[in-house]
Amino acid sequence: MKGLTTLILVVTLVFAGIASYYFLEHQKKCEQLASSLDNVAQLQDEFRKLESQIEQMREQVAGAGDVVGAARAEAEKWRGEVARLIADRGRLEGQVKQLGAQVVASVSRAVPQAAAPENDDAEEAAAQAAAPAPERDIGGALEAALKASLGRGELQLRKEDAGPVIAVPSRSLFGPGPAELKEEGKGLLRAVAAAVKASGQPGLRVEAHTDNIPMGPKYRERFPTNKELSEERARVVAGFVAGESGIPSNHVVMAGLADTKPIAPNDTPEGRAKNSRIEIRMMR
Repeated sequence: MKGLTTLILVVTLVFAGIASYYFLEHQKKCEQLASSLDNVAQLQDEFRKLESQIEQMREQVAGAGDVVGAARAEAEKWRGEVARLIADRGRLEGQVKQLGAQVVASVSRAVPQAAAPENDDAEEAAAQAAAPAPERDIGGALEAALKASLGRGELQLRKEDAGPVIAVPSRSLFGPGPAELKEEGKGLLRAVAAAVKASGQPGLRVEAHTDNIPMGPKYRERFPTNKELSEERARVVAGFVAGESGIPSNHVVMAGLADTKPIAPNDTPEGRAKNSRIEIRMMR
């Protein structure tokens, strides 16, 4: 009986030891799990903080984009205002010249004739002064004034029944914006304006042509189609040339023709480059 009791005691102690071991192991694993859960919670907090920082950065970038967009819009507005003022200056200069001519004519009519011509030479001189001046070779004058640019292939000059036409590739005039004159383009248009002024032509027609590729997403809101793009390019070039040449704004016609009058197929980059152009036509 005593041996049985001892055996039961030993078995009980063994089971108690085993239970204690498994209890301690379970407790240890529970502690490890709790620690892991704490780490996960910390990582989640860090992740939320990073998300908040990313969102703030997005808002800052969006705000900066709005500021840049507003600045560009303001710059475009003032650029248009400057072009309008330049055109108005040309128109006012033309009116001043007309008024001056009217004043001179009025004074001439008011002053009595001092004496009639007394010989045939005086009569002949008067007849020559009254006779209309011979028509100038406008094409020749333009070709002489644009000789350097024509030699470098920066533009083309062709003669049509209605008058000479100066054709300039759009890539030579505009950039980085699709309707903003670059410095090289301004220099080229100054040469054109000087040639127009030297030709003595009283009026211009500025036509802007494009290829058939629409604007990308960056500029599509401003230029939904190439029609709006060509109209803006015609306005910019007309204002600049009129201001540089002194032609009154009411003697300048602008036309944005988009891709309605191609001179080459639009299925190659070379053809599209030829089609995207500015044409300045002389008008009598």
